[in-house]
Amino acid sequence: MKIKKVDQNIWKGERDGTSCCVIFALIILALCIWLLWAWNDETLEYTNMELKSPQNANTGEIELSLNATCYLKTGYTMANGEYPEWGYVAVKRSDERFVMGDMIWIEYYNKVFIVGDVLPGEADADIDIFMDDETECVEFGKRDVEVILL
Repeated sequence: MKIKKVDQNIWKGERDGTSCCVIFALIILALCIWLLWAWNDETLEYTNMELKSPQNANTGEIELSLNATCYLKTGYTMANGEYPEWGYVAVKRSDERFVMGDMIWIEYYNKVFIVGDVLPGEADADIDIFMDDETECVEFGKRDVEVILL
């Protein structure tokens, strides 16, 4: 029986690459675990934010009264690259108070929404709320809503 001597220096590149592949796989695994942890932590943060109301929200938030309309699926992605779904809003392009990804609490729905899109330049509303149901959208119409920029 022949015993093969194992080279302890795996970084010279003289080996068959197995050790380097194992190290690479461990690095990828660690990265995936970290990404899952970071995504889960962010998801929990959004879930908790949806339960907030103005009475227990953080201080330093901006309260606004905005003219709101609603919109339905168009088949196009929003400015953030995602397809619209309930919980997203579009804001007026010229309104510098909002940036993509901002969270706003809308009193009418008692819910936190995420800024994910911008309105066209000729839009007369300040904010456009995405809705799944056409009937609900028509009932909502155009109205002033109280908003808190979180």
